[in-house]
Amino acid sequence: MRRGTTIPELEEMLTYCRPHGSQTEADFVERYIGTVPGMSYDKYGNGILCIGTAPVLWSAHTDTVHAKGGMQTVARLGHELRLGKKANGLCLGADDGAGVWLLLEMIRAKVSGLYVFHAGEEHGGLGSAWLAKNRADLLRGYQAAIAFDRKGVDSIITHQGSRMCSDAFALSLSLKLGGTYRCDDTGTFTDTAHYEHLIGECTNVSVGYYNNHGPNETLDLLHVKELRDYLVKFDPAGLTYSRQPGETEQFDSWDNGGDYSGKDYGRLWSNQYDPAESYDEALIELCYKHPESAAKVIELLGGNVADMLEQVQNDGHHYSG
Repeated sequence: MRRGTTIPELEEMLTYCRPHGSQTEADFVERYIGTVPGMSYDKYGNGILCIGTAPVLWSAHTDTVHAKGGMQTVARLGHELRLGKKANGLCLGADDGAGVWLLLEMIRAKVSGLYVFHAGEEHGGLGSAWLAKNRADLLRGYQAAIAFDRKGVDSIITHQGSRMCSDAFALSLSLKLGGTYRCDDTGTFTDTAHYEHLIGECTNVSVGYYNNHGPNETLDLLHVKELRDYLVKFDPAGLTYSRQPGETEQFDSWDNGGDYSGKDYGRLWSNQYDPAESYDEALIELCYKHPESAAKVIELLGGNVADMLEQVQNDGHHYSG
């Protein structure tokens, strides 16, 4: 392993399996976020802290797609983190443990902005939906909402179903992060999408994980450490704010040009579609329209045909295939 790629705290954080609402997630939040001086929580459980006056909202989410809580082993191979050989975990959890760690590092460096540690992102952004609906007063006045919750090493997301971030802002942000990031219009959803009608520039930045939501997930430590080094010195002066809150531009980013329009996909996660009440309906609709993608997700999560047949029988249906 190259020198300088060990990040003990981040490695320790990824040993927590953190499904939404689990005791392990609560323990994780208490240990790493609850100990931050000045941290508060809203009625939904989002962690919130304001430092200075920069018009930027920084975000990450505390939950993972693990099926159950508990602890797992993590291993380093070269400059990557991955699940240990004997781990029973469903995924590494760098989605979004890496983002949480980055925010904590920025807070320690006293980088200005509003910090939000969202609850329930993996269930359709439950915490961010609650904030947008119940605490719009807290969010208004911010010009950018930046999540650290994207795969890869070079994406600044401009579209989440529809355009939510201008190219001008993405490029100005890239320059402050080393200049290697590009505008990426293939985003689907993260928490900042719920703020697009309140905040002009809503985006998501690559933090270095790959194959998220599955047992082969990895995290590039070189990338996340380099990104940290830029963020702890971040100065928002010179960012270009072009998009206005609520501006729309339809874009078809689903399945590389499939039949699911940006307008339709955006509806699933817009304020017209309360994920706290309608998440199951949205998931059923997506599975119906994209069965091959649904099958891939089931396989990544460790499911198989036998599991599906058992579930069909448990639901009182008859399989006639």
